[in-house]
Amino acid sequence: IKKGVLEFRDSDDNPYSDSIKKIVNNLKEFIKNGNKSDDLITDIIELKKYIRHSGNNLELLFADIIYAVYFNYLKHSVWNTIPKFSDIELYKWNKYLKRDSFVKELWPAQMRIGEEGVLRGKSAIIQMPTSSGKTKSTELILRSLFLRTVSSKAVIVAPLRALCQEIFEIMKNNFFEDNDVDISLSSDVLQFDLDEETTKPIK
Repeated sequence: IKKGVLEFRDSDDNPYSDSIKKIVNNLKEFIKNGNKSDDLITDIIELKKYIRHSGNNLELLFADIIYAVYFNYLKHSVWNTIPKFSDIELYKWNKYLKRDSFVKELWPAQMRIGEEGVLRGKSAIIQMPTSSGKTKSTELILRSLFLRTVSSKAVIVAPLRALCQEIFEIMKNNFFEDNDVDISLSSDVLQFDLDEETTKPIK
């Protein structure tokens, strides 16, 4: 995987070339459209069987590792988790899940949020450490809220102005392609910001 793109380097002496190419192509299709998940697992199992009869112990170990990694990826993939956790049909999520900017798999904390029913509208108090996916989790919660048409408005409250600005910028980027969603920023601090270059007060 290079810069988010799956690549397969072939060699003339690779007896498993065709099988691996097929697996990689099916994974690309699954990441893009959510298709081929069953074919993907079937092809990996067939590869393991082939190596078990024709390969060596090291090759079989690599096949087991491939199977474990792919199986874990499919388990956490947004194509398999988001519709189930939100109880919202897949076709309603399709245009979001196909975006390159949208998360492709859920992190452990996000899986827990889904398993606890938060994407179905259940209230929760969630404590998450830094870089555990809080902002992305917030986006998932908001999208499931809007898709269920339970509400058309949401308010995010943060304690620091810098944090508010950071969340605002992230949400603005995440919802950039959604013409039906408006993101705005407000503050309870009634003061001016100073432009560092001109030192003139600006709102």
